[in-house]
Amino acid sequence: MVSHTARMENSEYERPNTVSGLKAKRKELVKLLGKITAEAERVRINIKHIDACVALFNPNAKPPTTYHDGFIPRHTAPKGHLKRFIVTQLREASDPLSARQIADAWVIDQMIEGDADTLRVLRKRIGISINTIKKDGLVVEAGMDGVCKLWELKEGGL
Repeated sequence: MVSHTARMENSEYERPNTVSGLKAKRKELVKLLGKITAEAERVRINIKHIDACVALFNPNAKPPTTYHDGFIPRHTAPKGHLKRFIVTQLREASDPLSARQIADAWVIDQMIEGDADTLRVLRKRIGISINTIKKDGLVVEAGMDGVCKLWELKEGGL
């Protein structure tokens, strides 16, 4: 009878065909995902071009929002990244910041298009993150700038 360790010595792993097959399938799916993503981006660009053409003929026309603009898949951040970015912005700022100012900094940092819809979604996400950070006791409200709340790091915080 051949022991398990003897079989492992003869090959790198017990089922090399299974593992190599899974690796090949993964490679195939990654390639397919790249093609699908590229095609989705081309379609998204074509839709924006059509919206721009409609605006040439009717500047008051508002394009329908029946399609998803791709913000979520394209501009999500790894877990905790946005929170760290917000805390860093507040730490490095000489004055309190609004969610809009942090959103503007995020657009620059991530090199993304800062159109009105993107900034609106970013302000909401940043506002939610700020409230989470506030519950953690790291930031405090520091007044208002018109209709925008201003935020700063809590004294003795990070």
